[in-house]
Amino acid sequence: MIPQTFIEEVQSKIDIVELVSAYIPLKRAGRNFKALCPFHGEKTPSFIVSPQKQIFHCFGCGEGGGVYQFLTLIEKISFPEAVDMLAKRVGVEIPYDKERVPDKKALFYEIMKEAALFFSDNLKQNKSILDYLRERGIKEEAASKFCLGYAGKNNSLLSHMRRKGFTLDDLEKTSLITASNRGFRDLFYDRITFPIFDVRSRIVGFGARIYKDKSDSPKYINSLENPIYSKREHLFGLNFSKEDIAKENAAIVVEGYLDMIMPFMTGTKNVAASLGTALTYEQIRLVKRYASCVILMYDSDKAGENATLRSIDLLLEHGLKVEVAKLPPGGDPDSLIRKKGKDFFL
Repeated sequence: MIPQTFIEEVQSKIDIVELVSAYIPLKRAGRNFKALCPFHGEKTPSFIVSPQKQIFHCFGCGEGGGVYQFLTLIEKISFPEAVDMLAKRVGVEIPYDKERVPDKKALFYEIMKEAALFFSDNLKQNKSILDYLRERGIKEEAASKFCLGYAGKNNSLLSHMRRKGFTLDDLEKTSLITASNRGFRDLFYDRITFPIFDVRSRIVGFGARIYKDKSDSPKYINSLENPIYSKREHLFGLNFSKEDIAKENAAIVVEGYLDMIMPFMTGTKNVAASLGTALTYEQIRLVKRYASCVILMYDSDKAGENATLRSIDLLLEHGLKVEVAKLPPGGDPDSLIRKKGKDFFL
């Protein structure tokens, strides 16, 4: 028995355009690709591949589906064999569930959702944090849409989650709590929280930001790698912006959470954030599903310039058109919009 979450995980790492084009030549047709159907004889192309939906469909013979369905048809193999082929393609092994042990990933998604609701409720009751966000241009509408929250003090999340019946082991595996000399404690403490969603709008991790100057604390801390979260595989805000990115056929890629939220809430919706690092191979494959052009808009400091240069090389290697938006010295998308407005940003 192959866990369903593993099947979905492998599927999310495979670009259907790359898979199909390894078997038949594809030609771009607007947002999609087309070809002569490999499953029946035809002279006029009726076989369509959608990178946005990650599906194929032939209007001639009616065959269609996702990456697994294509592979079973083209290779004439079973579904488990298709899963095995694609798992090897992305370099992972199938965790066969011989004893039918319940898949824990579903529980981890539930834990993340409960934590986000707890943080969000905390924020609604904390006037000083709400005032700080308003000063930063984050209104109630934005806080609600992105499910922003507040991680309190005194291990408040740990106490709440234990009351909800979650075990210390599971809370540690999702990196919401961490072990210390004094026992377990909250990873996020007295900070504004930003849930990180996957492309299917499931919460997989958190970023947390200080809201006042603390010389002894890093500005941001983030969830550690865990069974449902790998920083390399997600773009912050893509679950909200993917349709607009596809519509514009261009993704504006920025660095941080607020750099994504501010443009989005002021009308520039084809934007996503690379979580503070140069783009990774996995992130590029993800954004390539929705657009053929990437506009890099990293901070105009040395770190931002270095990240831009590293990202350009990878993007070009993957056949994407690349443009770079040069910001004023010391500027970032968040402050640019707050100080000079949407029109100047555009």
